[in-house]
Amino acid sequence: MSMLPITAAKPYLFILLVDQIEKARDAVAEANRKLANATAALEAKPDDADLKKDVDEGEKLLSDAYEELDRLEAELSETPDQPVYRLRVPSFDINAAFEEALVRLPTYPGDRKLFRAIEASGLIPSDDPDFLAVKEALKKSGGGVPEELSGTFQDLYERADNSEAVRDIRAARLRFTKDVARLRTTHYLLGFEGVRDLDGDLVPFLAENGYPTTATLNAIPPEDIAAIGEKVQELNSLRGRGGNSRRGVKSSASPQPSQPSPTDTVTETVEIQTTL
Repeated sequence: MSMLPITAAKPYLFILLVDQIEKARDAVAEANRKLANATAALEAKPDDADLKKDVDEGEKLLSDAYEELDRLEAELSETPDQPVYRLRVPSFDINAAFEEALVRLPTYPGDRKLFRAIEASGLIPSDDPDFLAVKEALKKSGGGVPEELSGTFQDLYERADNSEAVRDIRAARLRFTKDVARLRTTHYLLGFEGVRDLDGDLVPFLAENGYPTTATLNAIPPEDIAAIGEKVQELNSLRGRGGNSRRGVKSSASPQPSQPSPTDTVTETVEIQTTL
């Protein structure tokens, strides 16, 4: 995979489907590596049942990875006119502005708040072993429910889901998650090309005071909003800044109880290649 260095001086061109293909190719490479290691180990110990199982699992993993890659590449071949999003590369100042706006959102209701709503619902007996286990864990923990009790907490949540207070927490978590995704896109999206409305007409990118307008944000498919947020977080990491691929095309489930409190258009042309 050829990569170009990422710099805050130039926008990052993000094409969701191309990004998915690149990651699928990484998954194929990793599956190949694991299978090669398992095969080599089995050759050294041909009678080892565990190693035979590792090889079988490796072959399945590789097959699944190729299947996903083929599916994505076929989708790109059938619909090469993909939206291109022009993103700000995260910097200290941009991140600070986003984080300042973030703290102005309503606070994410954490595990303790949800547990209090479950407790107040009266739908779980106070001597229920699972209830007591989670209650004790929250007393000892400085944060949320520990990972080993996440399934137990999920069960309590589902048993008390008929409570209006518990549903209020669920709704607040959904609102927070969507608000963060929208806020992140507002701060890091500079422009787009190829976004279409329901009638198939191209949507212009409009901005006010350097930020996309509400109508502009509403024109972006929800899955692309989520993907932009994930890409921005990836670019914030050292791993995500390893390179900037410019190859591509021309221009609501219930949250889990212990989930974390997650101006111009693009004019540059990026041409599709047979091998991304």
